[in-house]
Amino acid sequence: MSSQGYQKITGIMRLDSVHGARSLAELDRVGPAEDDRPYVREEAESFGAGNYVMAIFGDPNGDTDWSWLIQGHHMGANFTVSDGRTGFTPLFLGATPLVLEQGIYAGWSAMSHEVTRGFELMQALDPSQHAAAIQEGTPPNDVLAGVGYKDNIARNQGLQASEMSAEQQRLLRVLVEEYVRNSDFDAAEAQLTAITEAGWDNLWFAWRGQSEDPAGPLFYRVQGDRILIELTQRPNHIHTIVRDPANDYGERWLDQILTEEYSSGDRFEAAVRVYEAADEER
Repeated sequence: MSSQGYQKITGIMRLDSVHGARSLAELDRVGPAEDDRPYVREEAESFGAGNYVMAIFGDPNGDTDWSWLIQGHHMGANFTVSDGRTGFTPLFLGATPLVLEQGIYAGWSAMSHEVTRGFELMQALDPSQHAAAIQEGTPPNDVLAGVGYKDNIARNQGLQASEMSAEQQRLLRVLVEEYVRNSDFDAAEAQLTAITEAGWDNLWFAWRGQSEDPAGPLFYRVQGDRILIELTQRPNHIHTIVRDPANDYGERWLDQILTEEYSSGDRFEAAVRVYEAADEER
């Protein structure tokens, strides 16, 4: 991770502890509830920095490919190292609260720019471009390109970058780099080079929901041959994902086709199965 990415993931973990403490305090305040109370309490107890886990696949000290991941409630960070190259997708990051509302750090956010960059681009579009970007439907509660669903995303939706002005294209690049530069410098530069070779003009920008309030419910997607970004926002709560449609989990470098499995929202278990399957094939 870059210093930017490190600050984000550690901030997400701290915010998750805040969320967990608040959830447990609210359960204690309302007292005994319906039959689902044990499940609700178990879920609340799963929030927090102490509930994030790490797994390593392969030998970091050896000469073969290896990978590692860190996983928790609002994080699914996957890294693959192959022949001196590092891949960092898929990368799921989320935050709740997105912005701390009280205390000495009130106003602090671990992921404020992700929303801002997308909103700035949307606001820069003229009426016809705005209409092209807008998609039917309300913002989803979660990203659509999550575990097991990348290949189900329809392509070429929204406004193509080739139809944007130079300033709008600059804002699109700023948006993309906000995500890509969470990775370390060399990995980020390699990913940006891959996007450039595929063509920045070939990116598409799509939006769902209102576009007047940056704190309101909204969803956007940036999609191309070598980048797929999604963000969905609910009140003070966001989910994001970054994927490389051609090289998630380093599959292009490993010369393998890897398959994800969705498992009741457990991204860690799903990612472990992907890596274990890759280990078996190597």
